[in-house]
Formats: sequence, structure tokens, C-alpha cells
Amino acid sequence: PTSLLKRGLSNFSVGSAGSKKSAKSSHSGGSGATSAKGAGNASSRWSKLLDVKALVQNVTDSLPDDERMVSFGEESSQGLTMPASINEKNGGRPNRIRTTKFTYLTWLPKSLAFQFMRVANIYFLFIACLVIWPWSPKNWKSKIFPFMMVLMWTALKDLYEDMRRRRDDDAENSQKCYRLKHGASSQEPDFEEVTWADVVCGDIVYTKEDEAFPTDLLLLHPAGDTEAFISTVMLDGETS
Repeated sequence: PTSLLKRGLSNFSVGSAGSKKSAKSSHSGGSGATSAKGAGNASSRWSKLLDVKALVQNVTDSLPDDERMVSFGEESSQGLTMPASINEKNGGRPNRIRTTKFTYLTWLPKSLAFQFMRVANIYFLFIACLVIWPWSPKNWKSKIFPFMMVLMWTALKDLYEDMRRRRDDDAENSQKCYRLKHGASSQEPDFEEVTWADVVCGDIVYTKEDEAFPTDLLLLHPAGDTEAFISTVMLDGETS
């Protein structure tokens, strides 16, 4: 796909140069011919530009769902990401992680829905519905109140665990890393400190020794010029 994109851009450049030549040669023929050739020149440029956009769209459509393509120019401080919609997820913060199950509004309904997926809770709910009738030999208070207490205790436990997950997510998302500032010149690179949640696909990230990676990265250049040692204990499930 990269070679196809470069070929399409080179065709656009050649086509524009050819259009300029034809416009220049037609200028000696008169003003009417110059106007006609100028209009044809502009039309040719737009058609070539549309061809490049169509080529980029075709490359984007041909990518599998789990693949991305990032291209860099000579003066680029941020890569051109395809598909571009990848950086629009999570409100423009695709690297932000969220492992929580609930919000403060959906906590109780979702917690009760998860609890009633258990057969035991459905059974006790059926019993609670039977004892509310006047002909029931059992007192409804002795069945419904304990059942409600168990449901509420489990819901509070789910809320506490979800709050811990939210705290861990905030700690992970707020970690700092160094990113090449957008718009910086490649001759004078300027890195800025950003949070992990603000890193997007196509960014150039500088990682110091013994630091954790903020996201899935492609190694461009190690500090040792030839090789780099990367610890994979977190991927292997080890603790140290």
C-alpha cells in the first residue's frame, strides 16, 4: 500500500508538470487558447488530486480491521494515520484505557442485571413474589427484606470494586511520557511531556531507559544505535 500511495503522489506531480507545459506552449497561440488550456490545467490538477484521494481511500478500505498504516514525510512531526477514524475514538483519546463496568447512573441497574443472571437469585425472586400473596403461610417480611439486603450488599461491593478500577485507570492514564511536539521541525526536534491518555496513533514517542511503554510502539532508533533490550515481564504475566 505504501508503494501504491507513493506512486499515486508521483503521478500527481508528473501530471501537474505536464499540465504546466501544455499551458505554457498554448500561450503563444492566443488568449482564447490560453484560457481554454488554463481551465484544462486546473481540471487536470483537480482530477489528479481526486485520484490521490481515491487511492488513499482504497488503501484504507483494503486494510484489515486490526491493522493500521502510518506514513511520514521528511519534515513530519506526526505520521499520517490510516484509517484516520482510529484517532477519533474515546473522544479523540484512543489510548485512554477504561476498565470500569459502571457509571454512577448505571451502577444499580447494571449491578442488579448481573445479579439476576444467577439462577439462585432468580429462585429467591420467585419465592419473594409468592409470599406477598395473602394466602401465603409465610410472612413476607422474613423473605423479602433479607433478599433485598443481599442484593444491596452485592451492589455496594460491585460499586467499591468499580471505584478501585477507576482509580487504577486514572493512575495509568495520567502517567507521563515525551512526545515530539506537533508542528516541530525535524531539524530541531522539540519533545513535550504529555499523559499516556493523550498519545494518538502516529505520534513519535521518546522513551527513557527503564521506563514503561505508554502504548504499542514501533522502535525507530535505539539509544545504542544498533540494538536495544526490552523487558517483557508485563506481557508474560510476571511481577518482577
